[in-house]
Amino acid sequence: MDRRQRKLGIESYEPRQMMAADWTNYVPPAISIADASAAEGDRAAVVVSLDHAYYRSVKVDYSTSNGTAGSGDFSRVSGRLTFAPGETSKTISIQTREDSLVEPDETFRVSLKRPSGAKLADSSATITILDDDSAPPPPTQTTHFTVDAISGTKSGTITLTGTSGTKWVNVAGYFGDAKVAQDATPQNGKWSLSLDTTQLPDGEQTIQITAFNIPAGQTGGLESVAQSVTLTIDNTTDPPTDPPTDPPTDKPAFLPANYQLAFSDDFSNLNTLSADNIQGPEKWYMGIPDGRSSFAPGFPNWSTTKGPGGVYDSVDGKLTITASKSNGQWRTGLISTMDPQGNGFTFGTGTYIEVVAKLPPQSGAWSAIWFNSTDSGNNKGIEWDGLESYGADSPNIQHIAYHDWDNDRHSGGSINVANQAGAFHTYGFWLQENTVTYFVDGVQRLQQATPSYMRNKQFYALINLVSSGGTNGYPQLSGAATLSIDSVRAWRA
Repeated sequence: MDRRQRKLGIESYEPRQMMAADWTNYVPPAISIADASAAEGDRAAVVVSLDHAYYRSVKVDYSTSNGTAGSGDFSRVSGRLTFAPGETSKTISIQTREDSLVEPDETFRVSLKRPSGAKLADSSATITILDDDSAPPPPTQTTHFTVDAISGTKSGTITLTGTSGTKWVNVAGYFGDAKVAQDATPQNGKWSLSLDTTQLPDGEQTIQITAFNIPAGQTGGLESVAQSVTLTIDNTTDPPTDPPTDPPTDKPAFLPANYQLAFSDDFSNLNTLSADNIQGPEKWYMGIPDGRSSFAPGFPNWSTTKGPGGVYDSVDGKLTITASKSNGQWRTGLISTMDPQGNGFTFGTGTYIEVVAKLPPQSGAWSAIWFNSTDSGNNKGIEWDGLESYGADSPNIQHIAYHDWDNDRHSGGSINVANQAGAFHTYGFWLQENTVTYFVDGVQRLQQATPSYMRNKQFYALINLVSSGGTNGYPQLSGAATLSIDSVRAWRA
C-alpha cells in the first residue's frame, strides 16, 4: 500500500470479478403464463413465471374470462401478483365446480395485464375443465315375443294376442308377402291383432306374426322376430243379418265395470232432431255447429227436412238420411250431438262410442261417422274421422283419419269390413289417453296410438251422407242413396 492510500484511509483494494449471470439481475424479465387443466370440482393451478430472477419486485394484474365454460362452471377471480426480488414463480388457484351433466370438456381463460418491472411474453392461458361424468348405460331391451291366444270364428275376424319385449314396437300379420293383419303397437308388453279371414283362401293356412324394432313405415336398422300360427279358414258362412229393431242396451263386455251409459238414441221417432238448438228431448242438431252450411263450396247445404219425402225419416224404428237430387239440386243430411250454442253431448278421453248403421252401397255415396273438437271450425281445430265409406268405389274399407288443421298434421289407417255396405254393422270407437281402438261387430279390429293433439280435447259426434262429388277421385252419385242408423250410444267412467 502506498502513501496516498494510507492518507485516504484505504487499507487495501482487490479488484472484484463480476459473473455474467449477475448482470441479468438488472435486465427486466419476461412474464409468461402456462395452460392448465383440472377435473370438475378440483382447483386449477395456473403458474405465472419470470424467465429469470430480478433484483427488484415485479407486479402484474390477472383476471378470468368465460370460454366454453361459463361462470357457473368455475369461480371467477382477479387480482395482482407480486414477485419479490429473486422470486420467479407464482401460482393462481381457481376453483372449478362439479355438475352431473355429460358434456364435452370446457375451457376458460386467465389473462395478464399491466405488468410493472417486467414485460409480457405470454399474456393469456387456456384452462380446461375435464368432464368426469359418464352417460348412464342404455336400458337393457327385452326380446321375447309370443303368440298366446287365438279367438274368433273360422270366418270374419280372428283376433290374435300375445306378449312382446321392449325391443319390439310394431306387430303385423302376413300371409306370404301380403299383410293380412294391420300394424299394432304393443302396450305394456302386450299386443293384439285382428285378422280379416276374407283375405285368405279356405282351408288350413299358415300366418306369420312378425314383430319389428321400428314403427311401421320406417326403414333403417330393421330387426324382426316372427311366430307362425296355423288357422283353419272357412268363409262360407252366411253374411251378417240386420240386428233387431230395438238392439240391446247392454254394455259391451270389454268395457271396464265402472263405465256407465252416457248417451243413447234408438231413433224411434224424429223428435230428437233439432233445426236450431238442442233442448228438451232433442239430442241432435241438423248441421255442423261451427257455422258451415255445407262441407265446402261446391257441396250442397245440409237439409233440415224431416218426415216422408224429407232427407231425414224414421223407417222401422231407424233413422234414415237420404241423399237425392231434386230440381237439379242435391239434398243431403248431417247430424251432430252439439248445436252452435254449445248445447248437447260432448265427450273426451275415456269415452266409447258405438253406432249401429247400414252404409249405402252405391258408387258416389260418401257416408261418415266422425268427431270434431269443440273448438274446431272450418279447417280449424281437431278432426277425427272414425269411419269414412265410399260405397262401391272403395268396397268393404273403413277409412280412418286424424287431422290437426291448425298445425297441418295428418295421419290415418283403414279396416277391411266384410259385406260392409248394404248390411247393418256395429261400429265402435274407443278414445283412450294412449290408444284409439276400433271395433266392428264387437270385435277389436284396429288399435292405434292416440295422436298427441287429441289428448285433453272435448269432442262432439257427427254422422252424415253426401255425394262424393269428385272427392278422392270418386264419382258423383247417379241416384238416391240412404244411410240407415239404428242406434248411437256412448259409455264412459
